[in-house]
Amino acid sequence: MNRVSSTNISLMLKRLKARNETFYETSYEKRSINRLQAMEKLQPLIENLDQTTSATNFVADVEASFTQESVKVLTQDRKRTIRLAAAAEVVGSQKVLEWIAAAKDDMEEFTWVVTTETPKPPAEISPELLEDLDTLVQAAPPISKNCYGREFR
Repeated sequence: MNRVSSTNISLMLKRLKARNETFYETSYEKRSINRLQAMEKLQPLIENLDQTTSATNFVADVEASFTQESVKVLTQDRKRTIRLAAAAEVVGSQKVLEWIAAAKDDMEEFTWVVTTETPKPPAEISPELLEDLDTLVQAAPPISKNCYGREFR
């Protein structure tokens, strides 16, 4: 068994930690929503609210159907309707209220970027990383039955 100094082990662990970002591939997607799209999505919910839906169900539907980004492009009147319905709930919908609070501007369109990190397949993991891991495993002391004051069976 090869002996590796604690300094070398420490350096290898730091390199492993620094390489952590190489295990993921980052992709960026530009998304956009305009007022017409958001209003078309909201209209059936408004109609249900006017007819039969309670404020609680309406806010739950808004939370399920919308994102913070899509709320930004609603008209001020529709934002007010959602805010009043959310505030009328006994428990309130903090998420929807936060979306409305952040959507103060009267925007026709909003664009944002979604970042996604996807794990790389093992074949793409660097060979140097695997060598460092192998060295650490080889340098690890064998585990005995009474290791670190605990009895292993």
